[in-house]
Parts: sequence; structure tokens; C-alpha cells
Amino acid sequence: NFGERTFTAGDMTRVVGSLSDENNELSDALMQMGCTEPNNPVRVGYWLRAAKDKIGGGWKLVHDGHSMRGVKWRLQRLNGDLT
Repeated sequence: NFGERTFTAGDMTRVVGSLSDENNELSDALMQMGCTEPNNPVRVGYWLRAAKDKIGGGWKLVHDGHSMRGVKWRLQRLNGDLT
């Protein structure tokens, strides 16, 4: 849903609760990865902070600064070099 664009925990919870996730795919994926409440922006924020710099599927979750809406995150595509 976000590609390499920045997003906040609130953005993630809006997608989880929207029609674009009507099959609960994002919600289910977040819960399988340890996010206990994917509809709660505070819990998603804690989960994102704990997952910072983790790598999966060729992507790395990185902190991308702050905005008036909260902490910004971004998925960074890796080029096969995981060092």
C-alpha cells in the first residue's frame, strides 16, 4: 500500500480500517508479525518502533523523520546487499 512513500502509524491504521483492506490482509499480516492491535495507532506506532531497521522480503523499515502527524516511516528497498 505504501511502496517507498513515507507513512505514519495513523496512516497504517486508516488502511487497515478502509475498503482497500476489505479482506483484512494488512491487519492479518500485522498480527502475524506481532502487532497486537492493528487498528490502534498507538499500538501500531510501538510495533513500528520495535521493528525499526528490520529486514524482510528485500525491504527494510526505516525511520524517516517527524511530521505534525507523528513519526514518519518508510520501507527501503534493498539491492541484495544486506550489509
